[in-house]
Amino acid sequence: MFRSLLLLLTIPALLLCIPVEAQTTKHQRSDTTHTDATSRFNKLIDNIIDKIEREIMWQIGSEAYDEEVPDTSTMHITFDSRRGAIHFTGDVVIDQRDRIQGNVVVRNGSITVRGHIEGDVLVLNGDAIVVEGGKVLGEVTAVNGKVYIDGGEITGRIEEKEDVDVDIVYKERRPAHRVPYQLSNQFQEDLTVRDVQLTPFWFGFNRAEGFSINAGSRKNLYWDGSMAVSLYGQIGYAFKAHRWRGQLGAARQYSIGGDGLIEAGGEVYSLTDTNDEWLIGRTENDLAAFFFHRDYRDYYDREGFSLYTGHYLNTQRFSTHFRVQYLNEIHSSMPNRTDWALFVRDRSFRLNPPIDEGRLNAIRVAFNLSSVKPAPSRIDGWSLLASMEYSSPSLNSDMDYTQYILDVRRYYPISRYDNFNVRFRAGSSEGDLPVQRIFELGGLGTLPAYPHKIFFGNRMLLFNAEYIVRGDVLSQLTFIPRSMFGGMTLLFFVDSGWTGQAARSASVFQGFDDFSLNELNTSIGFGFGSRDGHTRLGFAWRTDRASSAVVFLRIDRPF
Repeated sequence: MFRSLLLLLTIPALLLCIPVEAQTTKHQRSDTTHTDATSRFNKLIDNIIDKIEREIMWQIGSEAYDEEVPDTSTMHITFDSRRGAIHFTGDVVIDQRDRIQGNVVVRNGSITVRGHIEGDVLVLNGDAIVVEGGKVLGEVTAVNGKVYIDGGEITGRIEEKEDVDVDIVYKERRPAHRVPYQLSNQFQEDLTVRDVQLTPFWFGFNRAEGFSINAGSRKNLYWDGSMAVSLYGQIGYAFKAHRWRGQLGAARQYSIGGDGLIEAGGEVYSLTDTNDEWLIGRTENDLAAFFFHRDYRDYYDREGFSLYTGHYLNTQRFSTHFRVQYLNEIHSSMPNRTDWALFVRDRSFRLNPPIDEGRLNAIRVAFNLSSVKPAPSRIDGWSLLASMEYSSPSLNSDMDYTQYILDVRRYYPISRYDNFNVRFRAGSSEGDLPVQRIFELGGLGTLPAYPHKIFFGNRMLLFNAEYIVRGDVLSQLTFIPRSMFGGMTLLFFVDSGWTGQAARSASVFQGFDDFSLNELNTSIGFGFGSRDGHTRLGFAWRTDRASSAVVFLRIDRPF
């Protein structure tokens, strides 16, 4: 949380003062000759990576490590070296005045060479571009990227390797966890796999609990079958609510061929919960509430247990997660318990709305497929989520409904300078949808130019699109200082949504009959963001009538 606080306090500097050199020319792809990838990598890597190892050693300390590292060469290419290299993370520019004597490694970013590098260059998850005046006196290898020559010179061999799951591996104390599950964290709230992403320790603040202190242990996924049971949980104390909160879960896991996993498990819990994770992340919301008297989530008390079974698949191209879950819970309303914030003391928190209280016994089925590959300055891939939740008196539940949600996202890098991202989200239900499950639109995360959660119903359609262009392109205008926009991105976005209310007897596809494009509520806007597109300052306008701009600040992507 302290890292987030520091980020929030330094946003003006981030938006105005991050200098990065610009690349302005159109690149021609060089001719490459593909040879034996394994022998080439071994020869190159033997000359480069000691600095990476030293940094990792510094982070994890000097304790004794396991003697053996699991063999996962069928899934990853493992880089290991004992000799030095100059190491960069993220996009980097070697200026025309720079002379580097030694090998260069760039992780999760691209390198633009205007100066001279007397050594080999290895780029992991990015491109290598050598422009006019630039020279590499050695070999250039791009893993999951391309090599471009635009008037520059490369004296050594050029090699490109696509679709490689790159993993910089050293001897780790917990090798069973080394191969991560690539589930897109965009969909945690709907798959109810918050246990996968539990934070070890955090402070919280919201209007229903006040301050809270929490600790958690995530669920580990043992792809190699080294452990049969995975234990996880969390515990916390809410000071204004004067209550302990917690969760304890266990899952029996079965490894299937190294890239598949079947599990069966259960958990018990007493939690302050919300259905608004898809609108705003926990850390960002806590900071908004603490500093600015803005709490964008709504809360309710959820106590009970669940049983589930699921299947994970993690390949180099995509990951999937399928889960069937039985819920046995008691839901209760929570009042506002504090109206304090550090700043903006003349503002009050919204009322935390009451819910439909009672027993919720339900069956939930969810499926997520993700091919998203995030990088420091761009993101690429598809994400799809489909979920269904069924509750009925036949399950001894006080609630009677079936809810369906579909969420499709596409992150498309048009070039190394710009990205086009879209999201389509739809929801529908049958029966009497309880208040805590109703669809709501408006404000942060949905339609930023409209008041928060102004639209609601048991039918929902939402479309979000954004075009992100790196500020480097503006350096072509000689009257603009090169460093003014180099570390920023320019954002242009449009958001459009609709909610409706259908009869309880209507089927899942009914209730959309009266929908027309004229009923869409649309906002448009622009903004400025950090290089990775997460932190952003936006300006949004309604299109249905004349209105002043709504200004908003985010430290997480809206989708």
